[in-house]
Amino acid sequence: MKMYFKNLIFALAGALAMTACSNEMEQQLAEGSGNSGQEVKFTVGIENLSRTAIAEGEGVLKTTFVNEDAIGIFAYKEGETEPAYTNVKYTYNASKSEWNSDKAITSDGTKLSYYAYYPYVDDVTDPSQLNITVSTDQASGFSKDDVLTAQNTTAEAGAENVTLSFSHAFAMVQVGIKSGLTDDAEATVTLESILPTAVVNAKAGTVGTASGEKTSIQMQKTNADKWEYRAIVPAQDIASGSKLLTIVAEGKTYAVTYSSAEGKAVSYEAGKALQITVNSLVALPKGNEVTIGGSITDWDASTSDPGEGDVTEVPTESLDLSALPGLDFATIVTKTGWNTESEKVTGKDDFWFKREVNLGRVTYEETVDNEISMTLADTIRATWNNNSIGFHSGLKFDSTKKYTLTFKARAAGERTDNNIGLGISSSDDKKLFCKSDLSGTVFTKAVAVSDEYTDFSFTFDFSQVSTATKGAFGNGDTHSSATLSDTDGGINIVFYNNTDVTKNKDKGSSIIYVKNIKLEVVK
Repeated sequence: MKMYFKNLIFALAGALAMTACSNEMEQQLAEGSGNSGQEVKFTVGIENLSRTAIAEGEGVLKTTFVNEDAIGIFAYKEGETEPAYTNVKYTYNASKSEWNSDKAITSDGTKLSYYAYYPYVDDVTDPSQLNITVSTDQASGFSKDDVLTAQNTTAEAGAENVTLSFSHAFAMVQVGIKSGLTDDAEATVTLESILPTAVVNAKAGTVGTASGEKTSIQMQKTNADKWEYRAIVPAQDIASGSKLLTIVAEGKTYAVTYSSAEGKAVSYEAGKALQITVNSLVALPKGNEVTIGGSITDWDASTSDPGEGDVTEVPTESLDLSALPGLDFATIVTKTGWNTESEKVTGKDDFWFKREVNLGRVTYEETVDNEISMTLADTIRATWNNNSIGFHSGLKFDSTKKYTLTFKARAAGERTDNNIGLGISSSDDKKLFCKSDLSGTVFTKAVAVSDEYTDFSFTFDFSQVSTATKGAFGNGDTHSSATLSDTDGGINIVFYNNTDVTKNKDKGSSIIYVKNIKLEVVK
């Protein structure tokens, strides 16, 4: 399933007004610090950009320090290369609106040049060599990744009041999902193709070229009632053809890929913000047009059209059913056959189902230990499409890959010939995927189960499906290459009690338990 995006528009925020939010930093001379002279007072200003949420109704990003924030300050005497004060830590006390340091900088009549940075790091010895790597998980906040630097080289000799005007060293990216596209409060957005590291020079107020291995950055959701996400990254260009975003909403994963006919890159600029607005997550037929674009209210923003992009639903790589989510035998989907289209288990939703072609043949229950029990009475064995239980996943799976199904199973009662059957069927619920070894082309598998839990693992090749449409598949059945239609609409994971209870009838019914069901792509 692929959605083409025309006019992938990004609003590149211009330089922001230098509206400084000031904090008077009244310093108290630390007892026993060994310093002499009058303590220097600092007036601090920060560009309004990225460290706090947009105030409701204002549309402005206000930057303020919060309690326990810490900055590092270096002070150099005129003409000297070694600092007179090295990485002096000042910590903000929000309740008193003051900054405190164990070794406060003091004025003794000497001219000093000041260089400061945020956030404070213990082992920094050179303010021109701040090697910073942003966090790959900014979902809980990006404050500590919002690197700030300030310089004051014009303070007069003996100055007791010094101004430090901080600026943002990195770029901010804000992604908004248009209202009404999803109701998933847990929807996530991840920045892709990011170089996470850069050397920040707090003396010059410059930043080196972004470096490191390309990685993903989980973005912070700024408001519980908005689908708006932010992250801080080093300044860099994202080349045309690169993966730009990953969006996960309502159980589906979308990869947003940016491309430009002119080869134009998307730029994340230092001290600026890039707004990306996603206007559609609907699975549109090929050729329909949607747009990504927009701007942040009250910003000095210009727009550009860097080209086209596309959004592709990413195949699912794992499915964890160990907690049996959504299994309720009071409301479980029940099918009484398999031969007609109305009896097939298909669709885009996820749900548990059971087949009761012969009522009473198998009884299903859920235990308090997250087990599914299958009790087979004194009659013939069940099959995958006849008296079975399964989970239908409406997610997209990769029809070119292999997936490993793991689970635990045990039996109860006097029988020693218990057998559990399993299989994975295609989107249309007509074909079964083959085992990866394809030895004898086994489409379904029945294995012996003892009275103690045993771990089972079987790998299925989603690129190979049966050529037959029938209720039972054997070693002699052939297979063919799967197509996208075999996995785009989801799959069915099916379990059934395959015990031949017509034998050893004196041993009674067969009871089999299964739990910890997981399906993972083979990497």
